[in-house]
Amino acid sequence: MNIEKQITDWAVKTVKAYNETGMSYYTQSPLTEIKEDHINLLVLGINPGSWLVPFEEWIYRDKLRPEGLTYDDFLMGNPSYQKMREGKEKWSYWDKLYRLLEIAEMQSLVDSNDFVLTNIFFGSTKKESNISKKDYNNLKIYTFQLIDILKPKYIICLGQKVMDMVLINYLKKNDKSCQIPGLPIRYSLINNMKVFGFHHPAYYYSNEEKQLVGLFLKYYKEDGINEANPLPKMLQPYAEAYINRKIKSSNQPKKAYDYNRIIDLLRERIPNLDSYKESEKCHRIPIGKNKDMKLTISSVGNTIAIRSAVPINKSIYVTPKMEELLPLLETNEWVREYKNPTTWLVRLAYNRKTEQEICNIIVDTINLMADK
Repeated sequence: MNIEKQITDWAVKTVKAYNETGMSYYTQSPLTEIKEDHINLLVLGINPGSWLVPFEEWIYRDKLRPEGLTYDDFLMGNPSYQKMREGKEKWSYWDKLYRLLEIAEMQSLVDSNDFVLTNIFFGSTKKESNISKKDYNNLKIYTFQLIDILKPKYIICLGQKVMDMVLINYLKKNDKSCQIPGLPIRYSLINNMKVFGFHHPAYYYSNEEKQLVGLFLKYYKEDGINEANPLPKMLQPYAEAYINRKIKSSNQPKKAYDYNRIIDLLRERIPNLDSYKESEKCHRIPIGKNKDMKLTISSVGNTIAIRSAVPINKSIYVTPKMEELLPLLETNEWVREYKNPTTWLVRLAYNRKTEQEICNIIVDTINLMADK
């Protein structure tokens, strides 16, 4: 049976199972272009989330077919996938992932479409934990069936949970698996598939971490695992520098800024500052041309961060417009380091800065965003 027929048969079963749950769902990259009997690269996340796809496109489909998607719909993948790939719609995690693949010299697999991007679960929920336990147990088998059909040479697992699920499903007694001590990297060899695991690129990655993960991928995709020496000489300087920095950082107490001092300094620069006072411990300053973003300064959790003024969908405060502004903010001391990127877009990297320096950055950012 050729691979196109196998994928179609698989999609028919998968769509039937997901339609019975009543949830919206989709895969990411199209599965209609696969012609060879295997692919070289599979990138695997946990679930696609509910904010990456313009929902009007799915609502339109659902109105046409109230019984749910057909297998043809499903195989087409995310309707915004190609636009996001081309940068026409912002997809920050894709940009970071592609950079890691460039360092690993694996970007050609993506450019030639010799890869598939998908998830353990296809359910379009904000978090995979929103899927019921019954569906959770019943639905994940369909992704593993797809892996068996695609027979990828490399699998990249975005996040520890994805790596755990792949290992639980596949790892056998004679397979090799390795956790590199002190590093956010895992590697396994399963059924001749090289499986890598590292932090999801939706999280903040320092340049140091990008380099380390990228070089790790580059080495292991070529040479494979050596249980006696899991960390080759070429990676040791990068690994040692990373581990030493993490140890040093963990031994230093986090600097908490003086909230009252910052507010006093800002009052000198922003005359109407107290009109934005939400409580004794929090100010929310509207920024942007249309005041559609808010810069929050709070003594609770030492938070200095930016998000949309109003949610776009229940508790989702990161809008497409804000995603577009991310590169501009990142050049002005703001970093994307939140585990839940739907609430805060960026936070201020205030550690080792004086209150006066923090005040200057806040004022500069307000001016920078004035016409955005």
